[in-house]
Amino acid sequence: MPDNDDVETLRNYYILDEFNAYRPYDLWDDSLFVKLRNLIITQVTMLNARRSGEPARLTIREWTDASPNAWIDPQLTEQIKNSQERLLLKNMKLAYQAGKGSRELVPVLFPKDTMGTISKLMERTNCSIHPDNIIALSQHAEFTGPCQRLPLLEGSG
Repeated sequence: MPDNDDVETLRNYYILDEFNAYRPYDLWDDSLFVKLRNLIITQVTMLNARRSGEPARLTIREWTDASPNAWIDPQLTEQIKNSQERLLLKNMKLAYQAGKGSRELVPVLFPKDTMGTISKLMERTNCSIHPDNIIALSQHAEFTGPCQRLPLLEGSG
């Protein structure tokens, strides 16, 4: 397990950096997109204690299927007595994605403070993201996926 102070230092870094990295009047371009994407992937990876490839593989459909709280039963949330659990439900978004090499769905939690940034990351037209790329938090158009550095050619499958 990592040291709590180290985790807190990292958390403070990416929250502050995310806040300072994007302002509404900034030009939305490749470099800002990549910086914000990497900050979000780091935050979600740390929160979920997963490899970074898992949150980075989330598809647009898996993201939209998770909103607004589609995976959480409101009747069950009313029955929760623990105040910490209620707070977690209010401050997190639950998404499910296909597990690597399996047919099972894997839960991924997203903090509410990342929602605005992720919505902005979905506006990809000025950021060299190929229109057919189905990865929600993808990289540039010259990549076929979030971690592969292979050219994405027109008409390729």
